[in-house]
Amino acid sequence: MSLKQQIEKKDSPLGGFLREVFPSKRNRGLLAGIKGVLNGQETVCLLDSDPRQRPYSLVGHAVDYRIRYHFDHTAGDRLKWASKGAWAVTNIRNQDLFRILRTNASRLPGYILTPFGHVPEDTEDWQCFGDIEVEDGDFTVWRIPNSSPDLSVPPSLQLLRLADPDFERTALSLDCTLEIFDLLDRTIGKIAPHRRQPTPEEEREIARFCLALGVFESMERSGQGWPPSFLGAAIPRNATDFLESIPEPWVRDAAGLAGMFAVSRADWRGVPATLNPEFAGAPDVRGADGDLIVDGCLWDIKTTIRKNADRKWLDQLLGYILLDYEDEYAIESVGFLFPRQNASVHWPLADLMQELSGQADISLSDLRLQLRRRLRSDS
Repeated sequence: MSLKQQIEKKDSPLGGFLREVFPSKRNRGLLAGIKGVLNGQETVCLLDSDPRQRPYSLVGHAVDYRIRYHFDHTAGDRLKWASKGAWAVTNIRNQDLFRILRTNASRLPGYILTPFGHVPEDTEDWQCFGDIEVEDGDFTVWRIPNSSPDLSVPPSLQLLRLADPDFERTALSLDCTLEIFDLLDRTIGKIAPHRRQPTPEEEREIARFCLALGVFESMERSGQGWPPSFLGAAIPRNATDFLESIPEPWVRDAAGLAGMFAVSRADWRGVPATLNPEFAGAPDVRGADGDLIVDGCLWDIKTTIRKNADRKWLDQLLGYILLDYEDEYAIESVGFLFPRQNASVHWPLADLMQELSGQADISLSDLRLQLRRRLRSDS
């Protein structure tokens, strides 16, 4: 079970542990305080469609990506969830792969082509990616392990492809996907939102890319969301087709929230931050990566329109903290960023744990050890 699933299931190893150590009744004061902060701020929503069909989750993903660009320019192929999702919905045809590697191999770093039966001559640790048969001969594609982009598709998504007869119709071409990430990197590099305040037009340009990244991430995390509704019956011929098909209200909403954040947190622009920290205990819960750590504070981004805080929000933060088994990130405080309300709340970690547990001498290191034993004994 993933971290989210364990939190939602009270009798899961992690969910049960959190409820034993941090009883529900201890949450009330903190949840009331968060609700007070949210009620004291106007909620910004620039989506003008039917509320039942508003893409809140997708815009949330987009704002998460945009906030990362406030701190640094992360290359697209290093955005793990989005890049994996993008390749999962790409129809990687052998003839296209051959054409690119034969004519412009720099577009696919980490891959090379050799005649069938030959091995690469250099000393890199090449692995066979697959064989290609074309009119002028047979060839083998080789890949450096852990290179980017990772064109391999997980077995779970291969099954989804087989189950969806429309996949081939809606899949992106290899050229289209490469172009999306190339344009993304060039656009972020040109605008440099980690160095200056983008103009409103630039924010919309960034938002369009971040919404695309959100589509890809949703596919990778859940195996759902493809094809996105905005594509309709159209097959994107290139990156521009794909990006321009994203509805303007979605772009306007994501850009508006990003602009507010960039202004209110101008002092954070370009400061050192850990983006998407992955915790040591992640394999024990099938994945656990946070949003960002700034100056020792672990922040979780909540692009919510709700005014009621949720116990699961606190459990998520506590889960991340406990899964940092060896205190790799030296987290001293935790908090939430609420872009729709342009608000935030945070607490010193020691104070939060004491309040939620009711124990003045609670030991974080002991809790981490206990949780690790429980999760691994259950597996």
